[in-house]
Amino acid sequence: MLISIVIPVYNRRSFLPRLFASLVEQTYRPVEIVLVDNMSDDGSYEACTAFREQHDAPGFSVVVSREERKGGCACRNRGLQLAKGEYVYFFDSDDELSPDFLSDAAPFEPFDMICAQAVMVFPDGRTKTRDAIPTARPADHIISAMLSTQSFIVRKSFLTEAGGWNDRLFRWNDWELGARLLLRGPRLRWLEGKAYHRIHQHAASISGKRFSEDFQPIMESILAVRDDILRAGLRESETRAALRALSAKTLLFSSQLYRDGARREALIARREALSMVSLGLRAAVFRLIYFSACHGMRGCWQLFRMVM
Repeated sequence: MLISIVIPVYNRRSFLPRLFASLVEQTYRPVEIVLVDNMSDDGSYEACTAFREQHDAPGFSVVVSREERKGGCACRNRGLQLAKGEYVYFFDSDDELSPDFLSDAAPFEPFDMICAQAVMVFPDGRTKTRDAIPTARPADHIISAMLSTQSFIVRKSFLTEAGGWNDRLFRWNDWELGARLLLRGPRLRWLEGKAYHRIHQHAASISGKRFSEDFQPIMESILAVRDDILRAGLRESETRAALRALSAKTLLFSSQLYRDGARREALIARREALSMVSLGLRAAVFRLIYFSACHGMRGCWQLFRMVM
């Protein structure tokens, strides 16, 4: 079964050799690499075309395209249109793909999503496996953000029916997409007992920015998830559970803003969080966990999950 790997690229010329080396090492065949350049001006597009000329072959096809609309989501949607595989996998241009990931994930049928944990690599060389709760519950993803861009393979038709990537969102867009997909009740499998890839954090990475720098884009994603929940047609109890998880996630965001010194933004996020759903008897506990998070207590997302 052909698998398409879609990778947006924007001014990542210095990182591309590392990415390309990890793509060539893939043990799974057939695979299609879809590189979508976002109008780079540092030679990234030329590097992508050179990679295609060198490596495009039966069983390992390479497609290179350009997308004028700004943002990774616009590029991913362009790649989704071009992808010929029944399943698609999205990756980032500054990271390293594990050679055995696709092989371990096979066989893909009958699942709509195959999910796995990823490994974060920090500038000082430290590594950390991303938190994950191996379930299909939307609330678990909403609170833990377990489905990052690199964490799931998805059936192309399932993603297309869900509307693809929301190209109006510029931060936490993979979190929003993960919530929207889980709200549709996919047939899902987790690859447990192993973490994959090397997801590099660095000064130029979007995820390396302080939350206070992107307050508005993150709030837009939070509100998009709220709308996703309300449109999903869940049972009332499931809707309340998902909204409680979103309230907790927004309180965690607020606590990070507070620690960043962005007190006005923290207050706005906190008010939004507490307006999402009636917490009833949980309200006092939510506030206690929130104030603990504001003062740097670790593991607060797990406490929120226990009382959601």
